Amino acid sequence: MPGLSPLAGDCNSVTTPIVARPTFKGLRFASNPDVPMLPLSSVCARSPVLLVLAAVWVNAPACASTGPSAPPAHASPVLQHSQRTAPTDARYAALAAQANDDLRRGHFAAALEAADHALALVPFALEAGLAKVEAHLQLGQRTAALDYASRLVDARPGEAATLYAEGRALLSMSRAQDAAPVFQAALVAATAARAPLDETFALLGLLTALAYDVDVPLAELVSRADELAQRVTSDLDPRPDALHALGIACELRKLGDDRAAAFYRDALALRPDAHPYAHLNLAKLLDASTGRAAARTHFEAFIAQAPPSARAEVERIQKLLQEDTP
Repeated sequence: MPGLSPLAGDCNSVTTPIVARPTFKGLRFASNPDVPMLPLSSVCARSPVLLVLAAVWVNAPACASTGPSAPPAHASPVLQHSQRTAPTDARYAALAAQANDDLRRGHFAAALEAADHALALVPFALEAGLAKVEAHLQLGQRTAALDYASRLVDARPGEAATLYAEGRALLSMSRAQDAAPVFQAALVAATAARAPLDETFALLGLLTALAYDVDVPLAELVSRADELAQRVTSDLDPRPDALHALGIACELRKLGDDRAAAFYRDALALRPDAHPYAHLNLAKLLDASTGRAAARTHFEAFIAQAPPSARAEVERIQKLLQEDTP
């Protein structure tokens, strides 16, 4: 299939038609675009101790310049942080709140500035530190994200949220093998702290990292996704990201484009308006099997939803679509 991203999977995939999705135990998700998704603002308003992080999973391991793109940007995960130590400095609190509000609004440069000012007042504070990592990731500043995430882990050892942030930063640099044990450590920490939302995100991070390890069988990944499917709450639905990871796993293991497309479609059925990389991966499969006309809608959805870190990818696809326009 044509390569539209730096991520690779089935480098010599056979053009096959998209067929009905397979059904796996615990993953019976109807492709219903009307499945309600909880607005991010509603989550934050209901629980002020929840820190919103827009999940960016960019540039995971590749074998060439074709295949599935990294997991979804703007998946809007919400982390419940255990053993929270809230600084009492009012200036810090205001700046940390501003950083998180800027993240929710997609103002990532402003979020980074606010986080840096907050951290100047309270070094390695949790909320501002995580906001700083997130802003770096959203802006495509992966080395800076990993550098600060690692420093945050060193300063706050054993905290699930900081380990999760470090794991995502590692994934952003195509280091899935390094990210997997970090997500495992985050899971251990979250379980010990009895923090169920932290556990969910650690499990999701681990599933995503293992999706890129072709030695891990799909059946094991499906079992892990089954567990995540049981963790849907009013604050969080991890199924779209789990399904997307399974789609990527199918492509990397060369299990058939139709199978991968089925997972991408189900992910989009649950989160159609904030899942750009599922749109992109499905578009690439449709482009190869059915043609540009069938893929265009999903290419355009990716362009509309992509974060700043995907600017180069967006420009490539815009050029591709322009060249295809009569």
